[in-house]
Amino acid sequence: MGKKKARKAQKRLEQKERERLARARKKAGRPGSRGQAPRDPRKRKRAARRRMLRRLLLAAMLALAVGLCVLLYYAVKSLPVKTIAVEGESPYTDELLLETCGLKEGQPLLLLRTNAMEKTLLSRMPWLETVQIKRRLPDTVEVTVTKAQAAYRVLDEGKSLLVAADGKVLGYLEEDPSGDLLPLVLGNFVTPVEIAQTLAYETESDGGICVDIFTALHDNELLEGTSEVDLRNPSELTVKLGDRFVVELGDSLSLADKLRLVAESIKRLEESDTGTLDASTVGRVIHKPGQRRSSSALQQDEPAGGETT
Repeated sequence: MGKKKARKAQKRLEQKERERLARARKKAGRPGSRGQAPRDPRKRKRAARRRMLRRLLLAAMLALAVGLCVLLYYAVKSLPVKTIAVEGESPYTDELLLETCGLKEGQPLLLLRTNAMEKTLLSRMPWLETVQIKRRLPDTVEVTVTKAQAAYRVLDEGKSLLVAADGKVLGYLEEDPSGDLLPLVLGNFVTPVEIAQTLAYETESDGGICVDIFTALHDNELLEGTSEVDLRNPSELTVKLGDRFVVELGDSLSLADKLRLVAESIKRLEESDTGTLDASTVGRVIHKPGQRRSSSALQQDEPAGGETT
């Protein structure tokens, strides 16, 4: 019994010794390392050097970025606008164009908002069709404009307004008296009609019909002689060709084919013929004769030089 007790006591001592050694090893480990052995001092130094290099590199990049910003600022300031060239046909003076878009000498060339300036001119000056503003290093700005061309007239509260082919309302007839020779378009417009805005119809399809009719008139060489286009009734569209013919187109189906046949029919008729051309049925044109024009009226229609149209 004495031997067994001695062996048990020996085992308890050995167990305690192992536990003590385990606690000593754990205590000897670096705090936060979960009992791992301390790192090599040389590795700690290399890691510290890498962290320092990263910080230095970041600081250098920030300094470079700041330097570039400062350099760019002074570069922009050192390129002021010294020359402004305005080219193209325009009903507006150069001074008014530049004042409207806010362009003047001395402004930083590279900071000009050319797109915004172009939009400002187009919205505030209806008689401009296109505007291009370009920078030319080192100190020049070129402004190129084209004048808008009226394609037809509309009536708004008894006043004639000129309209471009794309539907932009240009201004009153008094601003361009030659527009009195343009076709008068009668339609169901949204009132009041606003200058510099696109002409708006009460029915969206009417705008497309107007474009189709004028395209077909142009393609068949009838536009020059057109005096009126009536769009008020979409099922009874009519076109007046001077004082000779009233063309009845009916609805808007196959407008190009209808006006092509109208042009062919006019070529077969005599110059003194007038009346109505019924093209409401696709594929045929019926001439309903009116009062024949006198020889004096024909002579008035002849251009200078005796050539006939």
